[in-house]
Amino acid sequence: MSDPYQDAAEALPEEVRRLLRRADGFLDLRMLERAGLELEQVPPACRDNLVCQRVHLRMAVAARDWPHCASLAASLADACPDDCGLWIEWAYATRRAAGIPEARSILMKAWDRFPRVAVIPFNLACYACREGDPEGARDLLARAFALDEAYRELALEDEDLKELWDDLGG
Repeated sequence: MSDPYQDAAEALPEEVRRLLRRADGFLDLRMLERAGLELEQVPPACRDNLVCQRVHLRMAVAARDWPHCASLAASLADACPDDCGLWIEWAYATRRAAGIPEARSILMKAWDRFPRVAVIPFNLACYACREGDPEGARDLLARAFALDEAYRELALEDEDLKELWDDLGG
């Protein structure tokens, strides 16, 4: 099976790949303005490329532009449905842009696709706790812990789950 990002990168001219690598580097350094300047130089004909869109998604996350981030992540998840990380980013941004019910809907679809990814029931537990369903949150946390015990420690640090900290040993 081919890697859609590798295929997309190979479709870009070398100069565009360099611009995107520089933009990525500036994002790593949290230099959003400089990253933006690099992205502005990408020719319009290349802007719909998956690699370019992925860098734009990183930029939207760094800028905390949640509506734009949710839109980009949704588009990328549609193009690359087997990339679980995109579904997670889509739900994360959607929670901030539109609310928990919309984000939950995305994560429920993701859970159907990726039943062994612990962050999905973990995030759903956070949503349940925030919406006043501690029992549902406990059940979802148990599922997350069964998949990856490391999430137990994360649960003791996540403010969304603060109501459950005593139950979890925190």
